[in-house]
Amino acid sequence: MKSFWGFALTHWQRPSVEALALEIQEHHGPVVYFLLGAWLVQRGQAFDEVLLTAINQQVEPVEAQLNALRQQRKGVEGPTKQAILAQELALEKALYARLQALVPPTQGQGNRPWYLWWAKWFPRCEEAEFEHWRTTLGLVLK
Repeated sequence: MKSFWGFALTHWQRPSVEALALEIQEHHGPVVYFLLGAWLVQRGQAFDEVLLTAINQQVEPVEAQLNALRQQRKGVEGPTKQAILAQELALEKALYARLQALVPPTQGQGNRPWYLWWAKWFPRCEEAEFEHWRTTLGLVLK
């Protein structure tokens, strides 16, 4: 099984996933939850409230930093923009490593319903939307 970072990069390289992720970021919330939820589903990780809380505690402060950097990046070009993008990427990579470390190494039996992680992070979305996300990512359910 790929690392969370490797999983995220592999999927992000697909234009349809990148476009969906940016749409999720704009309308629903942090992309990290979208990608992490997908990775957890792919691993068969059963939903766990304790793990959910630990993940949220890691994501929230980093997401605030990322949002500040995204605001700084608006309207700048050239080396300044590239430097901000590099900072964002470094923050994301470190966060993804910390999140992966929180997840038990053994694969679970999955969830019923399978989209439970996403449902907790994106409560205004419905099952049909999660199904669209899953097919865009090409996730195979266990």
